[in-house]
Amino acid sequence: MAEQVLVAGLGRFGSVLATSLTEAGYDVLAVDNREDRLRPLANVISKAVQGDATNMALWKELPIQGAEIAVVAFSTSVESTVLTALLFHKLGIKHIIAKSQGELHTELLHAIGVRTVVEPTKDSALRLAHILGARITDYLQVMQDFGVAEITAPESLSGIKVRTLHEEHHVTALVILRKDRVILEPRDEEVVQEGDVLYAAGKDRDLRRAAGTLEEADGGAMAGAGPTRS
Repeated sequence: MAEQVLVAGLGRFGSVLATSLTEAGYDVLAVDNREDRLRPLANVISKAVQGDATNMALWKELPIQGAEIAVVAFSTSVESTVLTALLFHKLGIKHIIAKSQGELHTELLHAIGVRTVVEPTKDSALRLAHILGARITDYLQVMQDFGVAEITAPESLSGIKVRTLHEEHHVTALVILRKDRVILEPRDEEVVQEGDVLYAAGKDRDLRRAAGTLEEADGGAMAGAGPTRS
């Protein structure tokens, strides 16, 4: 069964994200209070519901049991964004993502347990669809289902050689950042260390598998994310 993602808000950002996530194989359930935004996606995503995303009763009526990822895809109202994020937290959603108006808004969202905050652009929505739930910090699409990802090497990759990364994980390390050292085109015998920042190329599914999930990194705990990338 496909992993379910909840999306609150189907403006330009939310609709691009919902469509991209569906194409990536997620089961998307989206809520928006405007019918004209729901209509174009009715036959695209799994479920589109008209209603107030800040209403707890609405979400409790929807089939969201087991959902671990939710995105607050609107930022026009700071209050509504915060309320929706808190609502998702009360529903037990492990990984909450929200769109921000600016620096102070971002700090507030992190303070209430939003793990990832993104900028309100189409590119951010497309990138988020690729990095969602994985220990991938950034992503550049090269072609359909293939790109370059920025990965902080998890413990599971520590001690393996670059050759093994390619042969067993089907991921090619292009650059390794190790503290203050930059390793360009690392040799086959170069050994990956936990905490290395890898710029690696490969198919999306292989990059995600090699990177591991956020839950593997922090046990699923709610935590503030790092600096927001624009």
